[in-house]
Amino acid sequence: ATGLVASREHFKSLLAQAVALEIGSGAEILAGNTRPQKPVKPLYVDYESDEAAFTSRLAALCRGAAMPLQPYIGYRQMRTALADAAGGLRDEIASEGYGCVIIDSMSAAIGGPLTEDDSVNAFYSAIGLLGVPTLVLAHKSDESDRKGRARFFGSTMSENRVRMAWHAQRAVQGAEVVWECFKDNNGRSRGDRLGFRIDVEKQGAEEAEVLWSVRIGAVRPDTVTVALPRNATMADEAEAVLAETGPLSVKELADLVGKPVESMRTTLRRSTSRF
Repeated sequence: ATGLVASREHFKSLLAQAVALEIGSGAEILAGNTRPQKPVKPLYVDYESDEAAFTSRLAALCRGAAMPLQPYIGYRQMRTALADAAGGLRDEIASEGYGCVIIDSMSAAIGGPLTEDDSVNAFYSAIGLLGVPTLVLAHKSDESDRKGRARFFGSTMSENRVRMAWHAQRAVQGAEVVWECFKDNNGRSRGDRLGFRIDVEKQGAEEAEVLWSVRIGAVRPDTVTVALPRNATMADEAEAVLAETGPLSVKELADLVGKPVESMRTTLRRSTSRF
């Protein structure tokens, strides 16, 4: 299993559906990032939304990629805990020839406390029964969100049971997202980062506005300023500003961060390896 961890409203469901569309169609939906060598039909198991919303997003992604709306993705709206539904899903995967599964999301699918090892292990054992690669969307705790940590909500067994895990963070302003790989048992992708820019077009009056088109392109991750943790240090703030602006004088940097020049100078001297 692969995990994708994010706080609320960080586009994880939309981007996961874009990944599914790319896998199912072979088209480059996540423009400038990657394309599957051999398309396979994915199954999207949805615990959080419904088929109408899923189809609306799929149609918008297809319009954005200038491709016809077709059943590239299998869809299953689910309310039964995955541990109880895994046998039936395994049979459906085999009979329909699905090549992978996306679970949206773990918190709704687990059927037990996210903080207890037993229920987490039961969830991932059920994923193992499916017999195909699986992407699990997962939420972060409020504490991890405040501290800016890449962590699954609840038991650490969640992180132990996935083979690879990515952390999604939305830009402070605009519709850009950075994914960073914080676990990879294969040792190849840990620390890798991907940047996405999401352009959304809506149509209709404000009262009846609908999602019409979604285009997703690649951006350089180091150009995206993501939200800092609430307990960020002055050095963290300085690093975030420099990543966006490039080299500055100490006074320019202090002015942009909103700190006294001498305090900034002291911070930089204490972190010479960082700056």
